[in-house]
Amino acid sequence: MMYALRETYAHAPLVMVTAELRLNYEPQLKRDEVRDAFATAVRSTFPILATEHVVTFSVQAPGQVPTEPEYAPQIRATTQDRTATVALNPSSLNMSMTGSAYETYEVSFEPLMNAAVAALHAVLDTVVVERVGLRMIDEVRPPRPPESARGWSEWINPEALGAAYALGDVNAKNFRSSVVFQREEDRTVSFSCGEFEGVTVVDQGLPFGRKDGVVSKMFVIDVDSAWEPADFALLDPTALAEVLQDLHRPVGEIFQWSITDHARAMFREEGEEVE
Repeated sequence: MMYALRETYAHAPLVMVTAELRLNYEPQLKRDEVRDAFATAVRSTFPILATEHVVTFSVQAPGQVPTEPEYAPQIRATTQDRTATVALNPSSLNMSMTGSAYETYEVSFEPLMNAAVAALHAVLDTVVVERVGLRMIDEVRPPRPPESARGWSEWINPEALGAAYALGDVNAKNFRSSVVFQREEDRTVSFSCGEFEGVTVVDQGLPFGRKDGVVSKMFVIDVDSAWEPADFALLDPTALAEVLQDLHRPVGEIFQWSITDHARAMFREEGEEVE
């Protein structure tokens, strides 16, 4: 699963990796004993267990009275060091890892994801998968961030900043961009990027979410690679692992396209101090 310029950085900007299996509604996962069986199967890898509820809303047509939100039960299992977590509810299986614990996809993320999928398959072998997504978020934080959007070209590919040059020398700010690529009939890649200011864009509710820290300006690279089968597909751990490996490649390609050699030097800790 190699792609151009792939390397492991000493100070990588990656802040989160997430894989989601969107499931065809599975009522068995509303049963306490089924979720408990999943927790038992996965706890050798994710030993910290908790029960939660996720909120779902129904989209209403104009003029209709809004319905009350529904609360679905969810089991969350987290690694002892709180660097990775998996959540299972009647609609999805979701595993997330903090970027600080990530080395490579094959070494860091894939084994944990395989364990979570194997646990689900051991409990329910007829689960139907509607969508598989792999999402990676990077926060590029130079020690002296630019004042204008065009200033990011020192670290970010100028082609990614194209719209910031639309009015010549007029100062551009609050830059955001989004595009969707259709790799194949059933595979898409959503690429969003832009400048933000804050502690992090990662959900603070996650076990590894940063709640405190220095507020600073950052450039976020957010890539979601997805597979949506034309027909519903039964959960097959081996086939799913191959799908996720395929989904990972364009994520890495887009990240490497998005950054400059100056950014690579910064991530390698060559020259500039990295925050």
